Amino acid sequence: ILQLTRHLLQRALEGARHLPADQRISVNLSARDIASMDAVHELLEIVKNSGVDPGRIVFEITETALVCDFEQAKNALHELHAIGTKIALDDFGTGHSSLSHLRLLPIDKLKIDSSFISDILTNHTSEDIVRTLIRLCDNMRIGCVIEGIETEAQFQKVCDLGGQFLQGYYFARPMP
Repeated sequence: ILQLTRHLLQRALEGARHLPADQRISVNLSARDIASMDAVHELLEIVKNSGVDPGRIVFEITETALVCDFEQAKNALHELHAIGTKIALDDFGTGHSSLSHLRLLPIDKLKIDSSFISDILTNHTSEDIVRTLIRLCDNMRIGCVIEGIETEAQFQKVCDLGGQFLQGYYFARPMP
């Protein structure tokens, strides 16, 4: 996975050089990608040598990637964040959710898992969770992305709850 991540990061950054300067790119990292500082330093070198402003790069990590060695993960994310990249906690609410992670890690964005959206129109608890997480992000001054928007009704509901950054098949299918 380390070789694959390095290759994909290089390709993504090559593509980013041809995009408008206000567009960001997101790259998923696995637990192995942040399991050693050597691996993290390789990622940092790729970013530094790319010529792309690090502020345009969002590294996404799932909560489950944090549980193997939390201290190492924390140090890795701080190193990545220190050069200006953004950090997103992906699939929030499905792994080992902890508000401590939001307090201890340099998180710029929280991505609410699509499982809360799939039944948001019929399950009041899912609606309450999404509303609460949107407010939590607002209060912590971090971005909040709601994943899994597939219908107009879900779109309207999440907008009514205060969602501003939405992602899902309703907007576009995966593209090359």
